Amino acid sequence: MSGLGVIQGKDRGLMQHNVLLIDDGGLPLGVIDQQYWTRAGAMDWPASQKESQKWFNGLAAVNQQAQGSNQRWVVACDRESDIFDCFKAPRESNVELLVRVFTTPSGRSRHGWGRLPIAHGLRTPQRLRSLYRAN
Repeated sequence: MSGLGVIQGKDRGLMQHNVLLIDDGGLPLGVIDQQYWTRAGAMDWPASQKESQKWFNGLAAVNQQAQGSNQRWVVACDRESDIFDCFKAPRESNVELLVRVFTTPSGRSRHGWGRLPIAHGLRTPQRLRSLYRAN
């Protein structure tokens, strides 16, 4: 098959990044952004062509959906999005970022020091805003 890039090690395929919209009750509403790419191996690409651009594109898709809405939107990301430029990227006033930077997806810290459910971050938007709102 042609057109595939390296995923990990010698495995070949396509990379994919989705932005899934979920309501307050946890009901999936649909995918609002989807990106595909292959890895060519270049490390010195311009910022707009790096894999990390997926976080900015996803945030832009959420911003577009959130415009004019009185709903609060929380963009939950994994630690790969822990990029300073992502925190200071333009966001609608009703859009917040929740980035997992220390715990595993289950919420257990790598060192076993208790649990921090993602829902905890969703219940404390004022604290998140004061820590991460840069714009």
